[in-house]
Amino acid sequence: MEFIRFGSLSPRVQDFYHSERKECRIPAPWGACFHCPPARKGIYAMPLGHIDHYLVSWKRYDKQGNLKAGMAHPRHFRYRGKVWTHLFVHSPEITYWRRHADWLETDTDGLEQILRTYMVERLQLEAPRWDIGQRFHPFMRNDIETEVFIERIP
Repeated sequence: MEFIRFGSLSPRVQDFYHSERKECRIPAPWGACFHCPPARKGIYAMPLGHIDHYLVSWKRYDKQGNLKAGMAHPRHFRYRGKVWTHLFVHSPEITYWRRHADWLETDTDGLEQILRTYMVERLQLEAPRWDIGQRFHPFMRNDIETEVFIERIP
């Protein structure tokens, strides 16, 4: 499966990681554990074709609007293995191994099926908005929930 990431592919120590026994350290209103990483070390990435452009720009630029070092070009990479995702699809064909806060661990085969199901459901929900008066385009959407976390790339 193909992913995209800005920055290194080496696992990084995650500042806001917390075990299930500790409270989330991200200040409100962001402390809903949606933004807390599911493991102490790893990288965030996005499946190719499911890129949240707001999130990418937020991570690429500092508060003054300057491009951060090493963030000029995206890194495309292929990976097969376990990933953490926010998305859940009830299916006997998808295996979930662990849960941490709002994250679920599955494999890339399961993630591909989850993303297919997610896109069908999302397009069905957004279909009524596809009229000329609202200037809506199905590919201009927020995909923050499609972000994945990978603990280690071999």
